[in-house]
Amino acid sequence: MAYENLDQDLVNELLKDGRSSLRSLAEELDVSVTTISNHLSDLEEEGVIRGYTPIINYDKAGYDVTAIMQIKAEGHALQEITETLRDHEQMISVYEVTGDYDIIAIDKFKDTDDMNNEIKQLITDPGINQSNTSIVLNAVSENEQFEQFTAVLHEPPEEAGYDDPAWSTVLAQHYLIEAFDVAFSRRHVRRLMHKGGVSSKRPRPEPASADEDEREEFKETVEKSRPP
Repeated sequence: MAYENLDQDLVNELLKDGRSSLRSLAEELDVSVTTISNHLSDLEEEGVIRGYTPIINYDKAGYDVTAIMQIKAEGHALQEITETLRDHEQMISVYEVTGDYDIIAIDKFKDTDDMNNEIKQLITDPGINQSNTSIVLNAVSENEQFEQFTAVLHEPPEEAGYDDPAWSTVLAQHYLIEAFDVAFSRRHVRRLMHKGGVSSKRPRPEPASADEDEREEFKETVEKSRPP
């Protein structure tokens, strides 16, 4: 394969299946696991790939109400309001738009009482001049993603069957690949843990070369940390 096309092909494969493992991506694109890992790290560092998240069925997760908020904001307050909305845990998407309103936000709520309480708090910002909320009656097509891997790593490694008292970057990477079959690079795992407030101990030594045989040997070493 010509490496100049590899990044685009790699992104296309991840768009098809964000849970693809490093090995399956390497096999599909006919390159080494090391090459895939290096290109993923570069794409993450450049901001092309910002994360790997599962697709959630919100109805089954108990989020029965989808609301679309339209907001008119004072010009000086626009950035602050969008950042507040972005950081709200029930927000799915936040957009700055042209037209009659300045912001459109899409939220998920468990019920209408939950929606009313949350929206009342959100619209108390003095920079909001006007707001309008619509409830979605029927989701004809919906394909949203929800970040949740940090919640897994907030549990101690013992809960996952390891002897270690705290997660290292290496152990967390191994566990996420093993449990979710997701192509997380070491750098992304480190950022994920930092952003999620997951404490990390010093990582275990890893083979200097990352070819497949040595990677398998390293995984076997990590496996030995599990209780018999």
